[in-house]
Amino acid sequence: TPRLPRDVFMALARICGRMGSGRAVVTLEAHMDTPDPELRTNILAALSACDYHSHDPESIKSRMWAEAQQYTYLLATQHDLGGGEAMGLLITGIQNLLRQNSERILYLLSFIHDSFAILRAREALLTRNSEVRAVGLEILDTYFDKSAKMTLMPVFDDLPPGERLRKMQTSFPQQALGRETRFLELLARPLTPWLNACTLYAA
Repeated sequence: TPRLPRDVFMALARICGRMGSGRAVVTLEAHMDTPDPELRTNILAALSACDYHSHDPESIKSRMWAEAQQYTYLLATQHDLGGGEAMGLLITGIQNLLRQNSERILYLLSFIHDSFAILRAREALLTRNSEVRAVGLEILDTYFDKSAKMTLMPVFDDLPPGERLRKMQTSFPQQALGRETRFLELLARPLTPWLNACTLYAA
């Protein structure tokens, strides 16, 4: 974990992405596994801006599975928290992290495949237009092998949250927990400062 203040490291990641030099890539590469999900998104986006391509596809695939596992955990957390006005900010915070999770998977995929095609899929999947999203899904289908289709496609398919969670749990089983237990989990290991604040408010 970087010792620099979080906002400073966020800014440095963006600067490294604009520099695009070999030294900038080495710096970013060294922090790809930071536990802070928002900082991780910035780092992968910066590497993408540097036209980064990994020479270690297996390590990239391992990171993709780790992102999918965290995605499933967040889906399960969202499900167990339920609804209600008090949950609004927290659920929105979790949904933002879910979106970032899916983006990180695409960035990682672009580091071991045709980056132009994968980033085109990313742009398509960020829209709400069903026809444009269908193009993005077709691109991903081309690059996912059988295992990746089962593990990762539910992240991007247009599915109701419950069905998405059911499919993701095939690869990453999750225990159903009560709302109070989920609060305690989120407070014990806060993913981001904002999500921690939202959890305190909802609790």
